[in-house]
Parts: sequence; C-alpha cells; structure tokens
Amino acid sequence: MKHFTQSILLLFAVFVYTFSVAQNKSDDQFVEDFLGSSKYQSYLIDNPGLIEYLKIKSVEGYKIKTVEKHKFPSYKELPKVLYLKEEISTNEFFKDLQKPDFNFLNYSFAGSEEGAFRLSSIDKTIIIIYSNEYVNSKLRNQ
Repeated sequence: MKHFTQSILLLFAVFVYTFSVAQNKSDDQFVEDFLGSSKYQSYLIDNPGLIEYLKIKSVEGYKIKTVEKHKFPSYKELPKVLYLKEEISTNEFFKDLQKPDFNFLNYSFAGSEEGAFRLSSIDKTIIIIYSNEYVNSKLRNQ
C-alpha cells in the first residue's frame, strides 16, 4: 500500500509539473509553435539568428500598458489585426492577450508593424508594438 501511495504522489507531482510548464511557455516554445517542429529544428541548425530574433520578438516585441484617461484618445486605433493570416477584431485580439498560451508571433498588423495603439477603452489599455530595428538591437545587445 505504501508503494501505491508513493506512486500516486509521484504521478501527481509529474502531472502538476507538466501542467505548470504547459501554462508557462518558454520563448523557445513560442517560436517552435509558430514555425512548426520541423522548420524549428531545421532553422536551429541552418539559421539560428532567425530563431534568436523570433525568441526576442515573441516576448519583447510588444508591451501592454494602461494609460491615463485623458491620454488614451491621442493613440491611434489598432490597424487591421491578422491571426495566422485571418482578420480578427481588436476585441478578439484583446481577449487573446488574456489567454495563458498567447503567442505574439501568430499576429500581424496590416498597415503598421510598429507604434502605440488603443486596445481597450474600458480600462484604457494600449499596445506598444516595437519595430524590427528595436528587436534587432536587443538581439545585438545580448
């Protein structure tokens, strides 16, 4: 009986660890999810600079910020949002941001790849999308 209890506890510990890892993806996991496993493995060898760039972009390519009520209208509306090349609304994008498995690499913004934009008028949230030059400078400074 003691071994059975220990086995159950061990399985529970493995389950909890696996669940917590699944909830907190690493930047490597974001890139692999974006590229797919075979491309990711190939680029690790053939183009590691791209992998490093995408890792930085996935985590540091944007920032969500709450601004003061009177400053919120001065920000532009978020341009057309594409999720995996399919257009979605700003509200859908805002909801996606709240999900634990949010992956910034899966989104693009037609007409603007950098800038500060309105997200939610209710809580005065904006998104700052950093330029490719910014991400490249972060890569160079690693």
